[in-house]
Amino acid sequence: MSIPESEDSRIEHTRITSQQVLNYDISHWKELIWREESQAILKDFFDSPATTLLLVYFDKNDKLAFSVELPNRPPMPKRMCFFLKNSIIINIENYKEEIIFGNICDFPLIQYQELFGKVIVPIFCNPENNHRWPDEIAQDIANHFQDFKTILSYHIGLAEEKTFLMIPESAKSIQNFNMDEISESNSFDWKLRSVLNSITCMLSDWIPIIQEVLELTPEHILSQIDQGPNSEILFWKERKNNLEYIYSQVNDPLVQKMVLALEKTKNCHFPNFRMLLQEVVEGLDETREICENFAAMSVKLEELDCSSVPDLRDLLPNALQLITSSWMQSKYYRSVPSRIIVLVQKICCLLIEKIHHFLDPVNIFKGDRNKAKDNMKLSLDIVNLFLKSYYECREQAEHSDFKTKLYPWEFPDERIFAQFENFIQRLEDIHEIFLAAEVYFNVPSQKLASIQQSPYKKRLEELKSKFTEIYKVFELSSYNALDLQCGAFVEDFETFSVKLQELDPKLGIVIGQLCLASSPVEDAFKIMDVFQDVLKRPLAEKEFKKLISSHIANIYADFLHAKHQYSNFIALLDKSNGSFIYKSLPRISGSLQWSRDLQKQLTSPVEELKKVEQ
Repeated sequence: MSIPESEDSRIEHTRITSQQVLNYDISHWKELIWREESQAILKDFFDSPATTLLLVYFDKNDKLAFSVELPNRPPMPKRMCFFLKNSIIINIENYKEEIIFGNICDFPLIQYQELFGKVIVPIFCNPENNHRWPDEIAQDIANHFQDFKTILSYHIGLAEEKTFLMIPESAKSIQNFNMDEISESNSFDWKLRSVLNSITCMLSDWIPIIQEVLELTPEHILSQIDQGPNSEILFWKERKNNLEYIYSQVNDPLVQKMVLALEKTKNCHFPNFRMLLQEVVEGLDETREICENFAAMSVKLEELDCSSVPDLRDLLPNALQLITSSWMQSKYYRSVPSRIIVLVQKICCLLIEKIHHFLDPVNIFKGDRNKAKDNMKLSLDIVNLFLKSYYECREQAEHSDFKTKLYPWEFPDERIFAQFENFIQRLEDIHEIFLAAEVYFNVPSQKLASIQQSPYKKRLEELKSKFTEIYKVFELSSYNALDLQCGAFVEDFETFSVKLQELDPKLGIVIGQLCLASSPVEDAFKIMDVFQDVLKRPLAEKEFKKLISSHIANIYADFLHAKHQYSNFIALLDKSNGSFIYKSLPRISGSLQWSRDLQKQLTSPVEELKKVEQ
């Protein structure tokens, strides 16, 4: 696809600008720009007034990409170049004036902190710049800047999911005291008491914050279970990083000096804070051990998250094996059974999400039925493989060594699979619809002469017509068939099932009667072979079995006919003094051929009858 000459300058401006901002090699641009979808995005940005934003960034595969909207799911690209315009058309004459550009960082607060600390603070707090100010004003401004810097650090900690423990300036004054001179007796000194009061107020704020971090576990975020299984690994990594960040803050020399001052003055907050520090150490040991044991599982769960439904067949058993192995090796993780419950539930939710995208449930009845049926069968195979692998892993864990005896894998499976089993049932319901459609839509199209020329063909076509009417409800529907909250599908499926229970027995009866009316007997067996999938339907099979026993009478009649032929042959031999001509063959070969034909007439129906499962 060639680029029109009139667009060259606009696209060249986009390339030069984004290359300067993102500092990438020109080969990345060449690989991107010749894709049709890339040129469509650029054309939309330039020519559509409704599109006001264009982003250029590197995706998770380290490929340069275009987008007209911000990513709606983390992680964000580390750097993005943006182009912004008003709701107008951009042409080769106005692109420089109308398009503004810049870069977006994944952590803009850190950029602002750098700007504030290295540019703004040195300007306003530099004594050479404010030497004409009164000392009180200069000090007051410096205090305000320090407070703002502390608040900014706190919000950066929130953005990075790290807990920043704020230290007031008044508490920092403890460093002006000599620790050797502090004791319970001089704690009534008003200056020291003021500092100690500030420290105790600070600790009163810290304790609930740290306790909240320690109490937060995967069991408390069950409402966010749709995040995917890899979020479990991410949770423990972030928890480890946060506890390490807290640990480093509470072990800062300044904080340790504060704690020592509380100890020397026998402050009532000291025992509680010392106990809290011990809990931080224990929590940090727990997260480090879990993250270490989950390193290999993290890679496998990432593969699960990025894989397509067909790829899950090979990935799921290995992933569950790794989960089981990691669970058995981690004494901290297996000590709380609900943790593995949350992880497996998240895998269930991931499978549900992937199958939703794979099947396109809103349009599943509007496309190719054979393809939809095959995809549905594959989805059922995947979920059943997941259940099979889970129970195998559970059995492996139950028969493992003594390490897991203290915390056995004894939690109830219904806590994991209550919602998942409802989803599997919905898949089976839709698969049943497609199986029935495959039977009824293909019944009259069989190219057997015994069907095409029989009076039963019309009855088969009538059954097809009635099935078409009840199937059309799904073809005309607009609901999501996989939505477990969709009552419309449940009602339609119940109606469909009731009417299908009326059609299936009639289908079995027609096929049974068709077999009885077939002549010769071999045609009946051909019909059974052709309709073997139909006869696997329980209600059709039940009615067919009632009639198929009558088919034995037809076979017996053929046996009687063969016996009659044999008797006639013996009588003919007696009358002809041993001379006999069969199919214009010599006497011996004619007799052999006649015996072979008679044998076939006797054995062929019996052999075919052995193949019939009914």
